Amino acid sequence: MKMVRPPIHGIAVSGVFDRLYRRRMTILVTVGVCLALAVAVDLLLPQRFTSTATVTVVPLTDSPYGNGQPTQLVNMESERATVTSLAVGDLASRTLEPRPTPRQVQESLDVVIPPQSLVLRISATTGDPQRSAAWANAVAAAYLTDRTNTAREAVTRITSRLQSDIDARLRTRAALTAPEKALVDREIATLRERQTQLSVVGLVPGRLVTSALPAPSAATMSTKGLLVGGLAVGLLLGTLAALLRHRLDPRVGSASWIEETLGVPVRRAAGGSLDRHALLVLGLLRGGSQVPARLVCVSAPGVPAPSFADRVVEFAREQGIAVRYDVHVDADAPAGLHIVDPADGADATQARPALHVTRWQAQEGRPWPVPQALRSAMVAVELRPQDQRQDVADLVDSIRYLGCDVNVAVLRDDAPALAPGPAPAQEANRS
Repeated sequence: MKMVRPPIHGIAVSGVFDRLYRRRMTILVTVGVCLALAVAVDLLLPQRFTSTATVTVVPLTDSPYGNGQPTQLVNMESERATVTSLAVGDLASRTLEPRPTPRQVQESLDVVIPPQSLVLRISATTGDPQRSAAWANAVAAAYLTDRTNTAREAVTRITSRLQSDIDARLRTRAALTAPEKALVDREIATLRERQTQLSVVGLVPGRLVTSALPAPSAATMSTKGLLVGGLAVGLLLGTLAALLRHRLDPRVGSASWIEETLGVPVRRAAGGSLDRHALLVLGLLRGGSQVPARLVCVSAPGVPAPSFADRVVEFAREQGIAVRYDVHVDADAPAGLHIVDPADGADATQARPALHVTRWQAQEGRPWPVPQALRSAMVAVELRPQDQRQDVADLVDSIRYLGCDVNVAVLRDDAPALAPGPAPAQEANRS
């Protein structure tokens, strides 16, 4: 006969919460560590302040007949590279006190270009709000200075070309007819007017639209944000660690593992509920048609006294029910699977009872006993949260291998496992 465990269809929410509650110290420790790290980061991480200056870029022209209209194309990526260049950083550093190196200025910069615009937002980030504002304004001014120098070179170049055109027309003017001279004179007047405009106004490279101001707060995350983030990360990591520990823990731990993995109904004996579960099982036994009603209980090593079977027998006797109670301690079991017959050691002369309860007490360091001849019997397993999962799974599989099933598992998390079950000299063949 093949041992088959019932399929698992999912994990109940209550089972997840039960696992987390049992591993609550793992969650609390993880949250505490994450909060401590957040505080340490807040204390050790240097504060950074960012200030931004805004500059508009005006197109320059190389044509002696153009005026550099804003509709002309400007390669804004090239302008960004110019702002962050060492040349502009050197110009800016010369105007600052204390004087930084051009590399320091360059590394503090961040330049943003808004879409579809001729605007540069120049940001400087340092550990001091005043210094950040000063550096951003100095870089903006240095960029405009660099572009002004470029514009002056363009003005000089354009003026020279205009003068060359004027000189060429003057050299050929004497040989022209009167109408042609009038036309050339008009051209010369236009060129000289352009020269005058360039000498008075020149080419505008751009202008500073908004000066950088000291940042009112640090650009790094605030203390409150770090604590909230530490709490959230701690809860997440703590929950994952708790679930992972539950999965890797070789012990039974909680009722959810028994129900989800083995498919056995669980009764938790906590807060005095052992008596309630015993009365419930006794009622189920009395309501059956089997005479005598049979209960076979396998108790894990070291279950608290009184055992589940003890309470069932006590309640039955209080109700005047004739009970046969056999207790077997598997003290001499050989290594490996040990199958025993509950009829061994029974008192054959005893009157036929209405209830027959057999309890098998497992011993530390030995395989748990697997009762035989379980047909028509209610089978219960009494175990503790610290028992090994493999032992419990082997017992359940062995009982199923015999063609029966475990009707109920009693999880004894009501008291510490301080004392083993009753000795055979006290309770063996008790009726």
